[in-house]
Amino acid sequence: MKNMQKGFSLIELMITVAIIGILSAIAIPSYANYQAKAKMAAGLAEVTPGKTVVEVKLNNGEIITNAAAIGLAANTNNCAITVEVANTGIVFVSCLMTNAPGRISLAKITWTRAVGGEWTCATTGILAGFEDLAPKTCKQV
Repeated sequence: MKNMQKGFSLIELMITVAIIGILSAIAIPSYANYQAKAKMAAGLAEVTPGKTVVEVKLNNGEIITNAAAIGLAANTNNCAITVEVANTGIVFVSCLMTNAPGRISLAKITWTRAVGGEWTCATTGILAGFEDLAPKTCKQV
């Protein structure tokens, strides 16, 4: 009778470990980028509703002093939100990322309202080489 092989050979195990290593080398950085993009999108979603309230308050002649004045929390899990009104009448609604991955730990999303009422969005502070993590509507400047 022939001896039947039971279990795996060393070479089969080594090939399996190598494949797992290659897949994880690709997956881990991709997952880190996914986390950073999701965090940036969440930050944008938290400050964007403030635009509507700013418009209403400015149309009513009310003074905007801080984030609470436009119904936004000053601090959330994703952002430290600030609202500034310049002497020229330009309004800035910003989200400084908090609890963020290293690539975007210094990132800031800012909605800017010009005196004429036009809104623009820009992102700053993302590490070089990772600018594509910024939301599509708020490109890195």
